[in-house]
Amino acid sequence: MIEGIRMANTSCMFRSFNRCAQRAARWRERCVAFPSSVERDATSNSTPARAVGPAVKRLGLGIAVLIVVTVAASLGSPARAQDDWDAVERDALAQPAVMGGAVNFEIPEETFDQWVFGGKTSSQVTKRLDSLLALQVDSVERACSLSDGQKKKLQLAGRGDVKRFFGSVEEMRKKFREVRRDQNRVNNIWQDLQPLRTRFNSGIFDEVSLFCKVLKRTLDPEQSAQYEQQERERRKFRYQAKVELVVAMLEKGVPLRDEQRKKLVKLLLEEADPPTKFGEYDYYVVLYHAAKLPEETLKPIFDDAQWRALTQVFAQAKGMEAHLKRNGFIQ
Repeated sequence: MIEGIRMANTSCMFRSFNRCAQRAARWRERCVAFPSSVERDATSNSTPARAVGPAVKRLGLGIAVLIVVTVAASLGSPARAQDDWDAVERDALAQPAVMGGAVNFEIPEETFDQWVFGGKTSSQVTKRLDSLLALQVDSVERACSLSDGQKKKLQLAGRGDVKRFFGSVEEMRKKFREVRRDQNRVNNIWQDLQPLRTRFNSGIFDEVSLFCKVLKRTLDPEQSAQYEQQERERRKFRYQAKVELVVAMLEKGVPLRDEQRKKLVKLLLEEADPPTKFGEYDYYVVLYHAAKLPEETLKPIFDDAQWRALTQVFAQAKGMEAHLKRNGFIQ
């Protein structure tokens, strides 16, 4: 059993290490492709222009090594994986630029879109949000027939959400531009934009959106009942899929018998209500729900070795409680 867990954890570590190596390669390429203005500036400095290229390449290699070493050191804490990846990528992008022998801190302008949108351009994000809005309206239409006037109201509200979201993005972009050359203030902007990033990944047409507010005022009682019924079924189905996925992921480190697996899934579906919001932290939401189940109900499913391993996983999930609440994933 112990050897199996070690092998599974080792396999997980190498997969994670491979991911960080791929990221490192991308950032090294970015540094090698440093703006040509650096070479132009170097001509007026004491360092020859031909020396700048190799210096920047060495910088790129250093950043790559930094990412690999830092992430490799953090692999022992699975619950911090997402935050560790984010932090390492942020710090790697924020490495000083070497210009003519001097060190100048500067985060590239395009890094903002990388942080918020995962590298997508504004036009790509606009298309995605327009598609999501159309899907939202279609979903309501399938649950309860809408009049043309109702559709127009929902579409207008959704476009208002998109406009408001991009307004928040541009406001945050201005703040980013003010601090991207200030190493002491960059961490603050990183924290400030996290709610924006989470909202983009989870969907902007959530419970606090104009779309949902207009929807509640637009539907009549019969339509509202039909729509709520559909939403409950949809959330239940989606949560079941998430639970089964998380249990499968748990088995990489804690192998379960088929009977144990079925009991755990059944218990989670019966005792925990599906969240009203899904997103990038679904894995931690399911584990948090499992961690909150009464021990006298959950523990008998597993043997002693399995329970010891799962207790550590559940403790890590509980450590995410404040973050999950702050971002609206749990109450």
